Amino acid sequence: YMQIYTKRGVVEYPLGVFMMDSPTRLSEGTGINRSVECYDKTIILRDDKLTARTLLAKGTLYTAAIDTLIASAGITNYRVEPSEKELRQDLEFETGTSKLKVINTLAAAINYNDVYVDSSGCVIVKAYASPEARPVEFVYATNKQSVVLSGAEETQDLFNIPNKIIRWLETPELGCIVATAENTDPTSRLSIANRGRTIVNAEAVSDIAAQATLEAYVARLAAEAKIYQTVTITTALMPHHEFLDCLYIVNDKLGVSGKYIEQSWNMDLRVGGKM
Repeated sequence: YMQIYTKRGVVEYPLGVFMMDSPTRLSEGTGINRSVECYDKTIILRDDKLTARTLLAKGTLYTAAIDTLIASAGITNYRVEPSEKELRQDLEFETGTSKLKVINTLAAAINYNDVYVDSSGCVIVKAYASPEARPVEFVYATNKQSVVLSGAEETQDLFNIPNKIIRWLETPELGCIVATAENTDPTSRLSIANRGRTIVNAEAVSDIAAQATLEAYVARLAAEAKIYQTVTITTALMPHHEFLDCLYIVNDKLGVSGKYIEQSWNMDLRVGGKM
């Protein structure tokens, strides 16, 4: 946690619950320094694997199966957003498959985000929401009251990003279901017309709840494929962030003004540090 000293007393902001790897001890001068690598609780699900072939029966609720897997790893602080979607066919996983992989496979089948851990150490699995549908949670603007420091950076990738997405699932029970999405937006620099070529990303999926879910999943991939700009900013220490926060960034020097989804951050764990 990070402590903020105010006129009303100390306010604490949680920064995460971590499991520490074996630290390295370094003798430097008169002191001993320790270098420690820390992992969030998804490492528990990564290291805990199925000890036998596991069959999830047709009709099982996806989120009920996810709930059971997380609890079976000994995790008690978790939250799985409920869904009424059921497996339309039996689904089998091999011995030795990590519970993390199984959970993320089930989550993808109902268009949920991969499992992640919030700042309080709660393991979370919840439905995906498109950036367009999400409200802005924090604004970072280069104005007189700004906490944004110098050193912003912008990166663009206009070459390899696909503008046509295809996903399919073929099973004896359901036959073959296919979903396709194309970027035909005339205002998009990545569209088929504006680039003068079609770049296709085509893959089979291991499981999906229904045709509508597959179409929603492909629409999600297509929306994410329209993202070609990454912005990195430096600020004072801001301890209130969570994974995938929706930010509005205004940076006069870069000429940037728009909505962004936060992917990662790092911060100096010291007074006066930078984030």
